[in-house]
Amino acid sequence: MNNDRINNRYSSYAKILMDGLPGYMRDISSDGFKYVTILPMTVLKGDVKQITIIPQDTSFDSFQLSGEIRWIKEESEGFQVCGIRITEFKSDQYKNSYKELQNRFSS
Repeated sequence: MNNDRINNRYSSYAKILMDGLPGYMRDISSDGFKYVTILPMTVLKGDVKQITIIPQDTSFDSFQLSGEIRWIKEESEGFQVCGIRITEFKSDQYKNSYKELQNRFSS
């Protein structure tokens, strides 16, 4: 896994559904985030997945995006983890929601 980063990343927390598989967002940046789940994943590096983000803060609604799986690993205690690079937002409103979520965790 390459740790050379172009963009800053910030600790974050939001619920996620990736192709219906529940998990959590961690380490948000302007171009992606880390996805963590306790359930087995059936994804491969390079797959593009549909993702719904459900922010913990109820001041804005869930939103959708597409993301490419950049890396996959298993962490201690059975957690499945992957890095996701955003490839598309379903609307400009969803893109703005993501930026707002990122801003909340960067301050």
